[in-house]
Amino acid sequence: MEGAAMGMYPPPGWANTSTPSFATTNCGFVTQTEDYSTTSSTVASIGFNGASSWTTTNWVPNDASGSAWGCKQGGIYQLSASQTLALFNAADATNPIVNVTLTIVSPTTTEFNQTFTTSIAVPITTAPISMTVTVGGLVNVDENATMALTIQSLSGNVTCTSGATSLGVSSAYLSWNLIALGAYGNVGLIVA
Repeated sequence: MEGAAMGMYPPPGWANTSTPSFATTNCGFVTQTEDYSTTSSTVASIGFNGASSWTTTNWVPNDASGSAWGCKQGGIYQLSASQTLALFNAADATNPIVNVTLTIVSPTTTEFNQTFTTSIAVPITTAPISMTVTVGGLVNVDENATMALTIQSLSGNVTCTSGATSLGVSSAYLSWNLIALGAYGNVGLIVA
């Protein structure tokens, strides 16, 4: 390095000519093919088992519905889940909020547990309205962590349906991009 940064060293995991394997281009997505609904405040799990473009098997479904995914390669990921929702608020609900939540749970340390939520305020309508929402972010994930997407009407007064079959067109998918591999992403101690 030259100039103002002279004498400085890049942090662990920095991609450069001497350590090219620290950065990755592993990415892809899997589509949702089934409908999922909730007409109460019960949380509905969303499954992804349609066409996929995974470049590797860094994430694999833990069940046949694809509602729970397991991480096979730890690191830092950009995770994203998109949903096309049919939302119906027929009455003046006290809390007409629908949450779309992506949850990542680590089996080894709670410091890696993360939750991303997008909240939607649903207006009163005479018929269901269609909305596309995306939830996600950058997350540090260790091996064997699990990932799941859910939808929930907080008050239970909003009917919420997710899926391609009932809406005709859907942009429902789960996607990821591995930014930093394994120990290069999950390195260091968390100090209180």
